[in-house]
Amino acid sequence: MEASIDESLDRTRDRSQPIRVRCPADGIGADRQLGGAVRGGRILADWPGLAPEALFEGRDLRPTTDLRSVFKTVLRDHLQVPQRHIDREVFPEAQSVPFLAHLVAG
Repeated sequence: MEASIDESLDRTRDRSQPIRVRCPADGIGADRQLGGAVRGGRILADWPGLAPEALFEGRDLRPTTDLRSVFKTVLRDHLQVPQRHIDREVFPEAQSVPFLAHLVAG
């Protein structure tokens, strides 16, 4: 019998290496990741620039990374949730959204 997503998370989560993803309330802007398992010190996005024509709605840094990529990668590479669970149960509509390479140390 196949384990559920909740059972996979309970069984595989290493609580000594927390990962927290912080997003602005409106979903626009840069996200930050903290924790021992994240390979930091890098920007994992395209840089659109700060020219007025590059800004989102004329005022905000334009988002260039789908946050589902971040969440999918953390689930698979840090929490070791099987990709089939991610594709079928967590993000069934986002199978074309890529995982991020080298996000999680390991």
